[in-house]
Amino acid sequence: MVQLLGKESSESIKRGSQNSDSIASEWFKTAYQLASRGKLSEAEVAIKKALSLEEHYAIAWIVLAAILLASGRETDAELAGKKALEHCRKLNITWPKLRSLILSGVIRKGADWKSPRRIIIEGIPNNEWGKVLSILNEENGGDFADLTKYGTEENNEYKIVDEAITDIDVTEDKSIRNIESTQLDGSKRITSPKQKAIASTETPIPQTSSPRDTASARDWFRAAETHLRKKSYDEAERAFRKGLQFNPLSNEGWLRLGSLLILKQEYIEAEEALLKATRQDPGNDKAWYLYGLCLQELQKWKEAVVPLKNAININENQEEYWMKLGLSQYNLGEYKESSKCFLQTLRINPNHRDAMFHLAHCMELRGNRNHAFSLYNQLLKSGEQRPEVLDKMVKAFDRLGAPDRAREARRKAVISRRREQTTN
Repeated sequence: MVQLLGKESSESIKRGSQNSDSIASEWFKTAYQLASRGKLSEAEVAIKKALSLEEHYAIAWIVLAAILLASGRETDAELAGKKALEHCRKLNITWPKLRSLILSGVIRKGADWKSPRRIIIEGIPNNEWGKVLSILNEENGGDFADLTKYGTEENNEYKIVDEAITDIDVTEDKSIRNIESTQLDGSKRITSPKQKAIASTETPIPQTSSPRDTASARDWFRAAETHLRKKSYDEAERAFRKGLQFNPLSNEGWLRLGSLLILKQEYIEAEEALLKATRQDPGNDKAWYLYGLCLQELQKWKEAVVPLKNAININENQEEYWMKLGLSQYNLGEYKESSKCFLQTLRINPNHRDAMFHLAHCMELRGNRNHAFSLYNQLLKSGEQRPEVLDKMVKAFDRLGAPDRAREARRKAVISRRREQTTN
């Protein structure tokens, strides 16, 4: 009798577990259906309901991370993404890489300013994101494969969409509280709900009014581009600002204004414009890059690190992104990290002379004199003609005990200056 009761109890527990998994799966599908229609707040509630029933649901953590990224909540998205990686070890990638794949493969912009961002998981392609989907699909019983069958029509409802969604508090994510997170600058911290509230007050997202007339905004933006072609920069700035009065949610408008202000060397105003551009479109690598570049022009080397890393996370094949990140770390005295950036720049463009010079100096500062000499010598033979760089190389060769190379660099610097004087 005791044995029979034990068997029944075991089967009951098993049935309960299966039932819980089934309900979690239905909540997950509900969340995706809502997210695919741009209803991100409701989708967040539903996905958290699924995770409250099944914490090891890696796919659900991925979708939650996508929802949070689409909502501009980077810290919460990082916590969710790392939860997904924790529960699916086969993925074997870092959060920055996963974030980049989500931004490029899952989040879809609306057709216009009125349309919210949507979360769309399409059929599994033969690329990096496709490989991630295949692993998740295998680990979680085909939920992703099922999702690709559903469209985003309003009548495509799942059976557990009900009023319970509105009763769940979405302001505090208890399922991911107090998880240790690694920040983009490499530091670690414990993020609690209270700390999240503090962080949100430190970097508030600006509240913008609803656009009044996007057609007028486009007209002003076109006028601004015309002024730019004529190099009438003040007129172009006025036109961009006028357009943004009509459509303050235009990420492209803020980006173009910020670029123009950098061109005019008005870096403080450019910083403000580009910050708004990154908040309107956090998946735009150029916005992050220009924001980081602007901060560097203001000598804010430390503050520039995170924006530049964001740009690289989105698009890692741009040599200047790596170069500028290396310069920030170089000016912060982080020579080991900056060396990696300069090396990556040279992998993308082997003829990048700035990267070669700074990598050589980093090697010298770190005590690797032979490597430094080799790089300086390679740069000298490459045809470097900037007199200010050649002057620095003269001093470097003197420090490294290579007087013949120092003389050659000095001779080339003299020739370059004479050439410049003749040209001017």
